Amino acid sequence: MKNRIAFGIALLAVLALSVAALRAQNAKPAAKAKSTRVDISKDKAGGESARFLSVVGNWAVVEDGGKKVWLMCSQFASPGVSLGND
Repeated sequence: MKNRIAFGIALLAVLALSVAALRAQNAKPAAKAKSTRVDISKDKAGGESARFLSVVGNWAVVEDGGKKVWLMCSQFASPGVSLGND
């Protein structure tokens, strides 16, 4: 009796894995993430961007090698708090 129960459980497990494998093969690929491009070339260096509102951190437009880029200023951060640009 125990052998029949073990065989039945094993058979159900194989069936479940087979169904899962078939579903995985027929699944649609994930949609690509859309990127957003923000042009800050006309923003004034040394100030905030007119086209980008930062929610976290203090960001400023600066010139780096002739290009305008965003810089996160960590001078106002609390001591011991990492802002990810250390």
